[in-house]
Parts: sequence; structure tokens; C-alpha cells
Amino acid sequence: DVVLEEPLLVLQQRSESARDAEAAAGFITRARAWWADYVRLSMNEFKHRPVKVLARGEDGAMIPSPAFVRPLQLGRLLPTPRHCARVVSLLR
Repeated sequence: DVVLEEPLLVLQQRSESARDAEAAAGFITRARAWWADYVRLSMNEFKHRPVKVLARGEDGAMIPSPAFVRPLQLGRLLPTPRHCARVVSLLR
């Protein structure tokens, strides 16, 4: 059995929380910079369009939205590129 002393455990938890907060802040900074560039390049067409950068997870924590995006695992269900294009066209 491994026994951790409480001060060491508290220090580790604070360190992990600080790391997570720093990562989230960095993500938000990069997302805002991306959005500013996108608005500038798109001639302000999307300036007032809302974009969800963070989303609430099942546990209530705020998580960067890209964390919810996963590749589809279809295996060999689509036999040809034409079938794949059809499935992608239906996702819109």
C-alpha cells in the first residue's frame, strides 16, 4: 500500500488545478486570436455570429468545445470513396 501524506496530496491537487486553468486560458487566448483573424478575413460577415468556445461537460465542468469532436469509426462499412462522400454530404 502507498500512503500519501495530506499536505503532499493537497499540493499535487493544486498543481494539477493550476495546470488545467493555465491550459484553458491558453486555449481561450488562441481561440480569440483565431476568431479575430477569421472576422478580419471574412469582411466582417460573421462578426456578430456567436461561437461556443467552451461547453459544459457531463460533470458540469467547462471544457474546450474541440474536446467533444471525435472521428467517426466506420471501419469498412463504406466500400468506396463515393459512398464516403455521400455520408459526408448528409452531415451538413
